[in-house]
Amino acid sequence: MAVEKVNRPTIPGSATKSELRDAIVKTKFEGISGDFFLVDGELKRPTFEVFNVVAEKEKIIGNWIEGVLFSIKSISKPIWPGHTTDPPWINLTIGIPVKGFPEFVNANIIHPQKSTGFCIDVFKSVVEVLDIPIRYTFVPFVDKNGKSNGSYDDLLRQIDVQKFNVIVGDITIVANRSELVDFTLPYSESRVTMLVSLRNDKKDQHMWIFLKPFKWNLWLVSFISFIFTGFVVWLLECRVNTDFGAGTPQQQIGLIFWFSFSTLVFAHRERILNNLSRFLLIIWVFAVLILTQSYTANLSSMLTAQRLRPSFLDVNEIREKGYYVGYQNDSFVRSFLITQLLLNETKLKPYGNPDEFKEALIRGNNDGGVAAIFDEIPYVKVFLRRNPSGFRMVGPTYATGGLGFAFPKGSPLATYFSRAILNVTEDKDKMKKIENRYFLNEDDPPIPDSNDSPLDVRGFGGLFIITIVANSLSLLIYLIQFFLTHELDSTGYVESTFTSKLVEKVKLFYRMHFHSSSLQTAQSRVHSVPATPPLITDDHVNLTPNLVAAQSSSSLQQPTHSRVSSISETAEATTPDHVNPTENPHNLGVENEH
Repeated sequence: MAVEKVNRPTIPGSATKSELRDAIVKTKFEGISGDFFLVDGELKRPTFEVFNVVAEKEKIIGNWIEGVLFSIKSISKPIWPGHTTDPPWINLTIGIPVKGFPEFVNANIIHPQKSTGFCIDVFKSVVEVLDIPIRYTFVPFVDKNGKSNGSYDDLLRQIDVQKFNVIVGDITIVANRSELVDFTLPYSESRVTMLVSLRNDKKDQHMWIFLKPFKWNLWLVSFISFIFTGFVVWLLECRVNTDFGAGTPQQQIGLIFWFSFSTLVFAHRERILNNLSRFLLIIWVFAVLILTQSYTANLSSMLTAQRLRPSFLDVNEIREKGYYVGYQNDSFVRSFLITQLLLNETKLKPYGNPDEFKEALIRGNNDGGVAAIFDEIPYVKVFLRRNPSGFRMVGPTYATGGLGFAFPKGSPLATYFSRAILNVTEDKDKMKKIENRYFLNEDDPPIPDSNDSPLDVRGFGGLFIITIVANSLSLLIYLIQFFLTHELDSTGYVESTFTSKLVEKVKLFYRMHFHSSSLQTAQSRVHSVPATPPLITDDHVNLTPNLVAAQSSSSLQQPTHSRVSSISETAEATTPDHVNPTENPHNLGVENEH
């Protein structure tokens, strides 16, 4: 702008420089940062107003010139986030508890800044992701002797008297504490549970213990499978095998039970001739082998393993019998047991560390100890990792608000810390590293499982499905073969419908397999052969492999067609395929149908 005013190229250089300087000195304009003009050849220092923005409102708290802060009126203090006039980067005095579980807070009384623990490391990680700078000092909550100076509720009350700005530790968020302080969002979940000792249970070894390896549904399904398999094998063999086809109906039923259950010890002596029966028996023997081995293994475990059972499982038993109960000293669990579980206050005993927990549970209710200990799950898991045998976490769990940090009522820092806690807890890798630093890598403590529970039918569902499919498939193939190979000989069925023919074939199937007159009474191959042939009477006939003898003279008077049809049907139903022609023909005699 000054150059535009100096537009005299013919004037000597010295004059041009003088005019340019005067033009620059006289130049004035309004720029982005304010008015531009020179005073005594120097640029006037601009003055800036300093605003304090609170929500959607702004407040002028002063004017600023480079190197100088002044105000036309008295300078007011700025309102920092959280509606506080104290700068957020001042030192925060942080109270930490002193307790018997160093995995959570391990307070160093001599050098407080060197305190460690799960809660301390989570707090440090949260501070790292905050948007505002924080400086803090740890102060253990101890008395003159270096011991804990009170309960957790007493520690929280120190915020109200402004001894501490923040409380960091394993502080459980509960309703009554929210009246004293403001909590952040929980950085760890927590629930109250019951810890009991395990006792050697000898009551299970009673006279019926041999039934315990299987549940009742497995016993029932196994029994049905045995009977069904025995019936199918008998049906497939009864027409072609004298081992299955000989005897009265009662003997046949007994044979079904005998054959099916003898497979348990592989003691069946009957020969199998039908290929379908062989296929079915291979699958069934495999299933029986699995069942017997599983039964033997579970029964052996029940008889030989140490029977450890929880002393009790129900808090109602504690309440009714007046057992002594332990809890962690200075925790909220005491009030929880009184107000929520309605336990007798005189039956509660405080303990400070896992070693005291163990000693109290070992001594028991009648020897100066306790029957159970109630505490939050994180502490119970720490105890079980130190003592993996002899104790167990049982019963229902009771929800709490989790573990959080405590701030004064109305403190805006609680909101900032809550946001930062979300960022830390959502980073699974970071939280896992912190947890692994103080706890074992396992998600759950190594609790021994001494509960040899009975086997359920669901564990053998696939095995029974295979067996049922094999039985059904064999039976279906046999029925199809029977209906296709046995045609009705009577001419009266030539013009019958398909349904009537099917009905007649079903009747034929029933007569040949289940009717008492069709059951063979011949001696089985395992029975002794009589020394002399039996006396042939008028009521018997003598069958040879190639000849069917005529009956008595009265039988010869029957119509030819009826007599031949009856004899041929009886011979077909009673003559086995494997008869040896050299055997004594008198052994194959059958009763005449009347």
